[in-house]
Amino acid sequence: MMFDIDPSTFEFLATAKRIYDAGLMDSVLETCGNWEVCEDCYSLAWEGIYRIFKEFRQYYNERAGIETMVFFDPVISEFYRLCALYENKMGVDKDHSPLRKEGEQGVYGCFCLDAYDYGVQLYDGECGKPRLVILDGEEFYGYSELPEALADVRDTLEAHCARLKKALAAETSDVPEPTEQEAA
Repeated sequence: MMFDIDPSTFEFLATAKRIYDAGLMDSVLETCGNWEVCEDCYSLAWEGIYRIFKEFRQYYNERAGIETMVFFDPVISEFYRLCALYENKMGVDKDHSPLRKEGEQGVYGCFCLDAYDYGVQLYDGECGKPRLVILDGEEFYGYSELPEALADVRDTLEAHCARLKKALAAETSDVPEPTEQEAA
């Protein structure tokens, strides 16, 4: 028996599984309402991409053929706020902060997509709000992988925020409280 199955069906199912694994399927299906969810995997992927972070902006430069996706979220802001507190407390420059570097490298490690013609950059808010920026060119075909990668970014940042909080708590508890004689 031979089945004639459209190859895009498998791409759609793989995208749906990535969205499900990222914990976004209920949100995506709720938003779709009466929309035919099986329309195409590209639309499904975009529905997932929109829901990872609190705020999303998208720009397209037609002349250069470059799309810019910008993500803002409290977890990104919190990560950089905690990095700044840690660096201030430790007297370390942000360029030499091991916890900042580990967190940022963890985020970049989430983008091992089976695609090319894209770039990822985290901005700490030195100029504007802290954000994650993805630039992709005309030959980028990794949209179906982005929901899962972005969910991994969110999870990575949450884990590093917890680590920074722990490091900050350890630093404050290691400092002995001044006795009455020392305070006087």
